[in-house]
Amino acid sequence: MTVDELISEEADSYRVVIVPDNCENSNFVIWESKHPVTNELTSFVIHQDNNGESKVLYIMDQLHWDNSTVKNAEKATDGTSFRCLFITQEGLPDALVQGVSPEIYVLSRFSPIYFLLSYFKSTIVKNQGDDSDSKQRLLSYTDLVDAITESQSPLKDLVDQFCFDLKPFIERICERVEVPSMDSDDEDNGGEFFYKPSLALITKFIDSKVTEIVNLSRSEEKLCTLKLRVQSMFAGEMPLDVKDLYWRKQALKFLSLYVDAWYINETENAFVHDYTKLNNFISESKKHFDAQAVLEESLEMMQGSSASIKRGKLTKTIKTSKKATVKVKSGALDMFFKKKET
Repeated sequence: MTVDELISEEADSYRVVIVPDNCENSNFVIWESKHPVTNELTSFVIHQDNNGESKVLYIMDQLHWDNSTVKNAEKATDGTSFRCLFITQEGLPDALVQGVSPEIYVLSRFSPIYFLLSYFKSTIVKNQGDDSDSKQRLLSYTDLVDAITESQSPLKDLVDQFCFDLKPFIERICERVEVPSMDSDDEDNGGEFFYKPSLALITKFIDSKVTEIVNLSRSEEKLCTLKLRVQSMFAGEMPLDVKDLYWRKQALKFLSLYVDAWYINETENAFVHDYTKLNNFISESKKHFDAQAVLEESLEMMQGSSASIKRGKLTKTIKTSKKATVKVKSGALDMFFKKKET
């Protein structure tokens, strides 16, 4: 967007999308499809190279204006949060674009594996209780792609419309079996590979993503704001082993936005971690904050009582006795107090 001066728009005229570095806007294609977890219509973005071949899949994550962590945040006159966009451009003065409800999105990498997990789930759940793997069909890559294009999965559009190569993603979560070629002239080329989804490889993939997030949390440069917020949630410094357990739990919650909860539970069962230390730390921290809250409440009550005493008026009741009137009888001196008659 090019801006030349300070402008203000009251209409919802702008939709800002923050894209990764070294990406040309002309190579982005917006794709509306159902989310693999929520099944709701979601905006995805496909980044294509100059030849029109698909390269990277992104999801458009909308930023929310309200920040619950900021207390006493300023609000507009109608009680809603301020909604302003500050747009700057090198060599030009800062510009303000203000809308009733402008939208800001951030492009986040979205692996096609998440669509594959949704596609394979029914097959894996159905065959999970079988002792034999004979019921799970082995398919060549071509046959597997044909089955996908005949389904109602969003993968159909990725393959048909955008020519996505799913082989690298399939090989990461599927067991691969090589079948020798029946052609004697084809011995040098080896056999053909066939695939079937593997729950063991899927849970291994999810656990690797969890480990990446845990390792990222250890970096001093990354997630600074989020880590500071976490530190303020607990009393005292969290030990490193407890911190890793905390971030592992948070990573699983984060991945549940992209992966079905059934897979998350299977991953926790496959990679068991003892959260006793974390639970004890959270419990002790809660006791500390509860005790602190009680103390603060008591102090507030004492301050309130002192203030009311100072403001109040102390009243003292004094009893007074009525003096008795004594009648004096007439005597010898009465003649001196009588008024002189005129």
